[in-house]
Amino acid sequence: MRWLGLLVLASSASAFAKTPKKIWKPSSRYELPAHADEMPAFHYSSMTQDECVAELKARDIPYAEETARGVDQPVRLTGPLHGVTFRTDESAAKRESSPYEIADCRLVLALDDFAQILEKHDVVEVRHYSMYRPPGKSLP
Repeated sequence: MRWLGLLVLASSASAFAKTPKKIWKPSSRYELPAHADEMPAFHYSSMTQDECVAELKARDIPYAEETARGVDQPVRLTGPLHGVTFRTDESAAKRESSPYEIADCRLVLALDDFAQILEKHDVVEVRHYSMYRPPGKSLP
């Protein structure tokens, strides 16, 4: 009987033992979905900084150029997109200089597309935690 108890205990302990995690390695062959090159995100991701800024201007998007480590073309929205305001929970005064309100130019183009959909559903505000997370800083 004692042996049976030890055997059950040993098999239970092995069931809870950590098993080594499989190491995930990205595939060297990545295939884009069919017609990916026709998607706005594909187009935005291939834009240069100058092309992106030109598109912001062509769409009459209210923005201010920023600086942010690790962001290719940092900008700050200075007004709504299609009547939709994208913002954090910080006060208006803090939002003017908050790093959490900084976005890459290409993200703003995607948000502008999204705002067109939200506008049709009478959405006037989107609250987010952050669009940019500065290295070494925690969220507010």
